[in-house]
Amino acid sequence: MLMKSYFNEFWESVLRLQKRYDVYSLTFLIKLLWKTLRLIVSVELERLEKALSKLSTRRVKRREIRVLFRLTEGIGGILINLNYLLNFKQKICKDVDLDVAVDSDKFCKVATCLRGHDFVSGLLTWKEAKRNENKYALSVELARIPYLREWDPFILCRHLSLSSWVKQTENFNRKYPEYFPSGAVGDGLLTERTLIQGQNRLSQGNVIFFMDEIQDAFRIHVAKQQNVHELYGLCDDGYIVVVNSEKVKTRNYPVELFSHLVMNLKKEFPLYTLVQLGDEDRQIKGVDIYLQGKTDFEEFLSLVSKAKLLIAPECGAVHVRHFAGAKPSVVLFGSTLPEMYGYKENINIRSSICRGCEWACTNWDEYCMISKTDRALCLNSISPKVILDKIKSRDWL
Repeated sequence: MLMKSYFNEFWESVLRLQKRYDVYSLTFLIKLLWKTLRLIVSVELERLEKALSKLSTRRVKRREIRVLFRLTEGIGGILINLNYLLNFKQKICKDVDLDVAVDSDKFCKVATCLRGHDFVSGLLTWKEAKRNENKYALSVELARIPYLREWDPFILCRHLSLSSWVKQTENFNRKYPEYFPSGAVGDGLLTERTLIQGQNRLSQGNVIFFMDEIQDAFRIHVAKQQNVHELYGLCDDGYIVVVNSEKVKTRNYPVELFSHLVMNLKKEFPLYTLVQLGDEDRQIKGVDIYLQGKTDFEEFLSLVSKAKLLIAPECGAVHVRHFAGAKPSVVLFGSTLPEMYGYKENINIRSSICRGCEWACTNWDEYCMISKTDRALCLNSISPKVILDKIKSRDWL
C-alpha cells in the first residue's frame, strides 16, 4: 500500500508540473527526472526497510534452528551414519535441533536403534521430510559423506561452527562432483580416497576433517526379548549366531562351506547352541535352531547382541552387533575390504586371492571377475578349518 501511495504522489506531482511548465522545456525534464529519482529512492528504501524488518524477525534462538539429515543407506550404513551424527551434534551444534529422515521400510528399525537417545530430535520418513523441508535451516543427504541439499544462510550465519561446516562442505561438494551420486563411480572413488586419507567407513563422513576425530560412541540400547530366548531355551552367552543372508552375492559365504564349519563347531564346542538368523532363505545344514526370516527386528537385535559369538560375512548383522555392544564376531570378507569395514573387536578374515572388487564395476555385487560367475572366488577360498583355527586361537568359547 505504501508503494502505491508513492506512485500516486508521483503521478500527481507530474500533473502539476504539466500545468506549470511546457512539457518540452528543459526545466520540465529536469524536474521530472528529479521526481523520478526521488520515487526510485523512496521505493528502494522501503524495500530495504522491509527486508531488514523481515531479517530481524528471523533472529531465532539457536535452539530453534532445525537441521535435517536424510539417510539413504541400508541398516548397517545408517548405524554408521548415526554414529557420525552423534559426533556432529556433540562437536558442531549441541544447541541445534537435529532431525533424521529414513525410508519408510527402515523407519521402525531406526526408531528401535534410537530408543533412549536424545541427540536426534525427530525421526521422519522421506515423504514426511519432503512435506516439511521448508522449516529447516539446513537439509543434508548423507549416504557415505554429507551432500548439501538446501540451506538458509540468514539463519545459519548466527551459528558460527555450523555455518563454517556448511561452507567447507559446500566447497567440497562443488570441487568433487564425481563423488555424487553414490554408485560405481562415486562410491568407488570415495573408498580409495578414504583409505588414502587413513580413514575407514566409520570415519568416512568426516571426509573434510572438520572434526578432529570421529569417536565410536553410538550404542543401541537393547531391550532383551525374553519370550524369544525362553521359547528356544537360550541363555546369554550360551549360543552362537550364524548369518548368511546377504543379498549381495559376492558377500555370501558358500552354504556348503558354512555347513562344514557348523559341524566342526559342534564337535569342538558341544555346549553351545547354533542359531541361524537373517532374511534370505539360505539354510545351513547342522544348525540347532533355524530362525532365518522368522524374527522381527527387536528379536533379531536381542539375539544377535546377546550371543557369545556371531559368524557372518560382512553384512548388516555385523554392524548391528558392533553398535549393540561391540561383542566379538568372526567376519568373512569377500568383495569388501576389512580395512574399510572391519571393527577392531572382531576376527576379520579375507582371502589374499584378490584385493576386493567393491564398485570395481557396476555388477560387482553379483559377478566375480576372476571366476566369471556369481560365486566369489575370494570367499570360496576361505576354508572352514582356517575359520575354526582363528576362533580357537582367541579362547572366546
